[in-house]
Amino acid sequence: MPSEAAKARALRRGPGAWGFLLAHHWSGQLDRCYQTWIGKHPVWFCSRCCGVYPVLFLVLALQFFLDIPRGWWDLLWLFLLPVPALVDWALGRLGIRPGTNRGRTFWGVFLGASLARMIYLNMLAPGNTLVVIQIAALVGVLVLVESVRPFVIRRREAGP
Repeated sequence: MPSEAAKARALRRGPGAWGFLLAHHWSGQLDRCYQTWIGKHPVWFCSRCCGVYPVLFLVLALQFFLDIPRGWWDLLWLFLLPVPALVDWALGRLGIRPGTNRGRTFWGVFLGASLARMIYLNMLAPGNTLVVIQIAALVGVLVLVESVRPFVIRRREAGP
């Protein structure tokens, strides 16, 4: 097991270039990741992605085997399932509520299922209207949060 000094150095150094494939956070944001050690080397895993990617691949594979047809449920699947993950991300990004790794992983599961359906529908019919609207909505939320963020952060730092 690594010494406490080695652990402290690893935390200061961060995940490094290859580490960003698994944990795309700077060293100051590694609290949003799960950490394990492989020998004397720390490895970080993004907590939200730990929920997103396994479920995304599993649900995508299941859709091929079960051949789930398109229907009204796609509205729920595409537009309701990602909402908790987006809210959790936005609140954390705006500094309103930091969230927890367990919460990020849990809500990431729903986001992963939604993204799997999006990919499947787009494979069936590229440029599917629902898929295009979902992507536009996700990008819209991202742009809105990132546009508002400097003002919210500045206001929080200024105090009441």
